[in-house]
Amino acid sequence: MMLGFKEVTVLSWNVWGAANNKAKRHLMDVIRKHSPTFLIIMETHTSFQKTQQFWNRSGYVSVQCVDARGQAGGIWLLKQNGSNITANVFEVYMDTITIRLSLGTEVWFLTGIYASPTYTSRIELWNHIIELRRDINDPWLLMGDFNDIILPSEQKGGTFSHSRAGALQNVYDKCNLMDIKTTGGIFTWNRTCSGNRMVFRKLDRAIADVPWCMAFPDAYVEVLCKFHSDHNPLLLRCGRPLTNHGPRPFRFEAAWITHPNYHDIVKSAWGKNTGDIVNSLQEVQQESINFNKVSFGNIRKRKERIERRLKGIQSSLERVDSARLVYLQRDLQKEYDIILSQEEIHWFQKARDDWIKLGDRNTKFFHTKTIIRRKRNKIHGLHLPNGIWCTDDSTLKDEAQYYFKNLFCSPNLSNINDIDDRQLAPTLNDEACHFLSKQVTKDEVTQALNQMHPFKAPGPDGFQGIFFKQYWHIVGDDVTHLVSVAFETGEFPQSLSETLIALIPKVDCPKNFKEFRPISLCNTIYKLITKILVNRLRPFLNQIVGPFQSSFLPGKGTTDNAIILQEVIHSMRKSKRKKGDMVFKIDLEKAYDNVSWEFLQFCLQQNGFPPITIKLIMYCVSSSSLSIIWNGCRLPCFTPTRGLRQGDPLSPYLFVLCMEVLSQ
Repeated sequence: MMLGFKEVTVLSWNVWGAANNKAKRHLMDVIRKHSPTFLIIMETHTSFQKTQQFWNRSGYVSVQCVDARGQAGGIWLLKQNGSNITANVFEVYMDTITIRLSLGTEVWFLTGIYASPTYTSRIELWNHIIELRRDINDPWLLMGDFNDIILPSEQKGGTFSHSRAGALQNVYDKCNLMDIKTTGGIFTWNRTCSGNRMVFRKLDRAIADVPWCMAFPDAYVEVLCKFHSDHNPLLLRCGRPLTNHGPRPFRFEAAWITHPNYHDIVKSAWGKNTGDIVNSLQEVQQESINFNKVSFGNIRKRKERIERRLKGIQSSLERVDSARLVYLQRDLQKEYDIILSQEEIHWFQKARDDWIKLGDRNTKFFHTKTIIRRKRNKIHGLHLPNGIWCTDDSTLKDEAQYYFKNLFCSPNLSNINDIDDRQLAPTLNDEACHFLSKQVTKDEVTQALNQMHPFKAPGPDGFQGIFFKQYWHIVGDDVTHLVSVAFETGEFPQSLSETLIALIPKVDCPKNFKEFRPISLCNTIYKLITKILVNRLRPFLNQIVGPFQSSFLPGKGTTDNAIILQEVIHSMRKSKRKKGDMVFKIDLEKAYDNVSWEFLQFCLQQNGFPPITIKLIMYCVSSSSLSIIWNGCRLPCFTPTRGLRQGDPLSPYLFVLCMEVLSQ
């Protein structure tokens, strides 16, 4: 991370004429509000010399300018007076300026781009950028008006051109570039066309290579309000001010498994509270934190320390022969190889990638995946319910707490008495009821654990499936006993059902809380209980769920209904009857989050579930407490009064049962 550049901001704006008074007023207003370190001003319609007095008053000096040719083109790259960053011009090509920024030993490149509206000129520029990539070996950021898009979702109205999008996408691929996370809006340009139709496009953007994204993991672009021009200004922030978000939850590190002493630490800590899983997990958690501080340490710092020692030994061996140094070098190289393996496991665990396999020294790939995921999930600003755009972290946290507490805690208005239970689906037979409520065996618990992904995001206790799989010989008997008691009594320690809520964006650039999907991160032991319930229920679902539902049912898939719908619509179109047909599409907003627990219990009773199974299911649903994860930190807990948790293995099946009753 380049700490010296953390406070750097870059404002990019196709100002559509920099000399007129209206443009100057808006420029001055943006400068007062945001005080950007660098300015990229495009489509200036004038020479820099004619506006130099204005920029002197504003506190900016020219780094490099390409003046407009009449009303066409023009790009100015300016630096704030008093900045201690050295900016040297690296190259000027067409309406593109590349500068080298340095502060001490930290170096990166910034390219300001104004791409021509003419397609052939843009192709020439894209080819030049690909050539320029070979000359730039340091982190690289490109920002400005690209006058093109790469995805259909980057426009609204108008016609999408695959060939033109492919040309810009080729630049991304050849130069290993990616978009910087954007907030405040999807589109950066709009214009009214014939017939008062509005066309919107994402013509302006900031893109960077992987080294730049790794150097500035918190960087993001804010789309500012559009003023004089038909383009929105873009404000790039390289970092965020240090703020105290609150406590970060504990996370088990899979790399600890590779340390020879960690097995004994787990065994000793777990044995202090035999039979008490909650306290045993807390003991392992505390001992793991101490172990990480005292014995394991920071992987990156250990790696750098070994590298320095190896470098010193190798320099000494060039001057003198020493058997002791040769043996020491061999030992350090073995230790270094272990550290590389630990580093790979560390980033593999954080990347949570399903299709790539561990063990091929993919550390950089995993690191990049993690950076991209963090950038996508980080929340920098949102529209509040009153429509005001807010970037204040404290206000956003309060609004998030209020919104989701209201979502999960509002009273239900359903009336169970209005449902005609004579029209409901058949009930489970005796075989199914016996199978659901039979005694749990250790083999059944082990099977459920093996079906779980070892690196799925953990719940509040911080332990992923990999921990239980690795140390099953230590924890297995206690876990099996707890699960068995849960199926016998319908209860278990309430703290195991505590849940974290991760806010996953539904769209590329979420603008409000409705555009986030609240995914529940449940504790592994809790998921073992619900996973066993699912394994027992699945074979008998066809007894109580009709043929019109296909989700999560054995032998069926959601695509089945899509095919049936296509056939129905095709038949309707071909029909020659005098009377027409009608199709209703019903979309249930926040369907999981609005399920009434009273209605769920009614459905389970009507479907003939055994009383002890109903008790256990309702305890799983109603005993939870929720805590929102906000940019990596926990917000205060609250207790829900309705809804099913997305992320709980049991929730999809309970939802199917509720929908089956509604469909009757």
